[in-house]
Amino acid sequence: MKIIDTMANIPENNFLVLYKTTQCPACEVLKETLKKLDIKVPIYIINLEHNPQDGTILSVMSVPTLIFFNNNRPITETVGAVSGSEIIRCLDEAMI
Repeated sequence: MKIIDTMANIPENNFLVLYKTTQCPACEVLKETLKKLDIKVPIYIINLEHNPQDGTILSVMSVPTLIFFNNNRPITETVGAVSGSEIIRCLDEAMI
């Protein structure tokens, strides 16, 4: 996982982005869940307190939000501290 300031810094085509804030306990739970999974694509973290514009572009309304990108297009997303099995299901749906 890599913390970045903006999506403009992402060089890959297929990736996940975790949108979070520092005061969000569920964000930390989701981050720990992601660490435990064997995910083959890069995972990026964007703190919306530092860059709310990135969240606005993709209509992120609450945190944590995890967005799955395929060919640089958002395919599906989860909101909240979802389970590892839900993350894997979304990865399969996004064909990442």
